[in-house]
Amino acid sequence: MVHSMKSLLIILFTVCGISSFCQKVVDYNMSSCDKSVDTDYLKNRLVNLERIADTTVIKIGLVENCELIPQFNLSLSQDTLYISITNTSDLFAACSCCFEFEIKAVGIEDTNFTLIHKYQTTEVADYGFREVEKEEVLEIDDNKFIFPSLTELNPISEHNQFTSDSSKVGIWYKYFDESDKVEQKSFYYIDEEGNSKPKWFVTFNEQNEILKVCVSVKKGILTYNDCVTGEEYLQMMKNEP
Repeated sequence: MVHSMKSLLIILFTVCGISSFCQKVVDYNMSSCDKSVDTDYLKNRLVNLERIADTTVIKIGLVENCELIPQFNLSLSQDTLYISITNTSDLFAACSCCFEFEIKAVGIEDTNFTLIHKYQTTEVADYGFREVEKEEVLEIDDNKFIFPSLTELNPISEHNQFTSDSSKVGIWYKYFDESDKVEQKSFYYIDEEGNSKPKWFVTFNEQNEILKVCVSVKKGILTYNDCVTGEEYLQMMKNEP
């Protein structure tokens, strides 16, 4: 009996890690399935994070299967909280949509952690398709679209700036010939390798109306521009949370 109790304690300690008790979801609320926007134009994100008494409240937005019945799994490792969702539904729809979840959990001492979403996805391999597990950091973002918000699109800031090593950074303007009217506005950032890369760009006509908004998207080894028309973009932003 003593040996069995010691084994149980060792198992519990291994599962719960170094925290005083395990991370456990005690309640959650789930929005209805939002099919109003192409899910390719939506991003997974952390909407809000707060602590109420001994409960951590995590609000996230995720693209999931339309027939989702979620079971949440949490695991805290040092300063990183891993979250994954198992779909317990017996059905699987041929569509995806955007959900917002408000998850209430105990066993998390504070909100000073990095939230990582773990999920399964299908990739093409030499021998066919394979299931792989991936991770993405969920960061606070009010904007659910991969495209910049109207606020991001129209920042009040300096433009056409260089870093000390002459790399483009921040907002850049390109003008119509021999005029001060902006034809294209771009946003440049410095990537992990120190290279200047465009994050998004928008083109205008001479009446300053938006013609096209594009973002740089990376999927696997491919990087490409995903674009919408000005009309599509403005319609999206009307529904921005």
